[in-house]
Amino acid sequence: KDRLEWIDTNVCHGMETARDRREVGQKPYSEAEIAKFRAMNPVGSRARLIFETALGTAIRISDVGRIPPDAFESGSIHILTNKTGAEVVAGVTKQMLEAWRAWEAHRRRIHDTDPEFAVCAEDGTGLHKRTLSDDMREAFERAGFQKGQRTHALRYTACVRMLESGYSCDDIAELTAHSMASMAKKY
Repeated sequence: KDRLEWIDTNVCHGMETARDRREVGQKPYSEAEIAKFRAMNPVGSRARLIFETALGTAIRISDVGRIPPDAFESGSIHILTNKTGAEVVAGVTKQMLEAWRAWEAHRRRIHDTDPEFAVCAEDGTGLHKRTLSDDMREAFERAGFQKGQRTHALRYTACVRMLESGYSCDDIAELTAHSMASMAKKY
């Protein structure tokens, strides 16, 4: 400290900035973490439906909450993304369909209504993306994940799986509604 009690070193030096985190991206979930999440969040829960849908499609949680219920049974999800308005078309995986059917059966036992969205409250009403995020935060905690684990990492995980399956960065950019392959490369 100097005579005015000012610290002569920058206490923020070396700290990671928000920009650094955006450029590096998030760590994808490992297969062990995916298995752990599935074990602690059973099929039939809304969190499991969100998880399987985000993992299977690489779409943002705000868009998962806007999928119509008939999309799962039709085998194809068509949605205009909330962030960019770009069209995303994704196939429905076996895990997604299983999670959807179990969630819908659970929900119908409580309220026999026709929901506007597949991922909804038990009474069939739509949910704000904050509610979906809160559900997932609780689900990640149940699975023993570190605090701060986010649903957006499912998007990274899905992209890594696509890359490992032989998709090009251009294909991944199109499937994730990125306008440039360079944006998809960070995943």
